[in-house]
This record gives sequence, C-alpha cells and structure tokens, in this order.
Amino acid sequence: LQATSSAKRDVVSKTGAKLLISGNEGVPARVIGDIGELPDVSKVNRVSQVAVQAHGFEAIPGAGKPELMLHGYDDATTDGPFAQQLLRLRRGEGLTGNDGILMHQSLAEANGLELGDRIELGGDEKKVTVYIAGLYLPTQDGVQSPDVETVHRTENQLYTSQAVMDALGVEGYTESYAYLADPATREQGVEQVTNA
Repeated sequence: LQATSSAKRDVVSKTGAKLLISGNEGVPARVIGDIGELPDVSKVNRVSQVAVQAHGFEAIPGAGKPELMLHGYDDATTDGPFAQQLLRLRRGEGLTGNDGILMHQSLAEANGLELGDRIELGGDEKKVTVYIAGLYLPTQDGVQSPDVETVHRTENQLYTSQAVMDALGVEGYTESYAYLADPATREQGVEQVTNA
C-alpha cells in the first residue's frame, strides 16, 4: 500500500474513480475497513479466495490435490471476471443472495448438478452449504494443459459472496477496489487510501 508519487499518478490516470488495493501478502480486513471509512471513498468491493474441498461431488481432475478455488466478492458485477466479460452467466441468476455460488457449467454437468442444488464446501474444520445460483462458461475457449493443478483449472473456479467467505472463516482479502465518491478528488482519494 506504499506508493511513490509517480506510482500514485499512474494509478489515478489508469483507474479513474476506482482504485485497486493489493499487497504481496493480501490485504488485512482492518486496512479495508479503514479505507471504507475514508471520506472520499463511496464503496469498497472486497475480493478474497480460498481453496476448498468439495463434499458430495468431485472437482474436475488435474494435477495435485482435488480442490476447488472459491472466489468471494461483495459485488461480482463491478469487478472480476464477470465484470471484465471473461466469464458469462449461461443459466440462472447472478449472486443475488448471501448463500449462492456461480459454478462452471462443465463442473455441474460432470457431477449431475443443477441450478438450485445445495452443495457443501469447505475444509476439515469449517464447511458451508450453498446453492447453485448460476452456471457460467468462459467467453473464449482455451485448452488447458493436463499439468494444471486441479485447484487452478478453469472448471474448478467457484464464485460467491463475501458472506460465504466469512462463514468459512476466511480472513483478509486478496485484493479490493475502492470507489471514490467524486472522480475530481482522485489525487486526494489516492493519498487517503495510500496512507490508510
């Protein structure tokens, strides 16, 4: 979160009223909470991820452990692969509730899962039950090497709300986005966020 004046200007010129907040070790919840309280910040979109085990269904096989990657967003429509149009919802709804997930259509088909089905995700200690709110596909087809770890295969990416991540006990965020109330105060907003 420490940036030089030159880097600050680059951030402002490239992002406008949206600032990306990230760090090598993630971003602690306390820092994001402090940023959300800043006067020039109108909204924060927290993003987190965690490897989880599937209970009662199987990940699409690859190399390594049979895990899925669960991505949590406060709002998946403004940031991330759906907002960037890298993924598109094929069936169902977006993340409108606190306990829904978006699942790759191939993963659902391989396991005989349908929209509305409830599934269990988590680790040995904490598990959460969620429902399949939507099925997605990438906007471009790509061939994955068989050497890709199971957890990183495109088909094994799940998207959900931060409420589900909180229920799993996920701490901190991989990145977050701070939206400034007034784009005209970008420099001041960048300064506030950098010093949070």
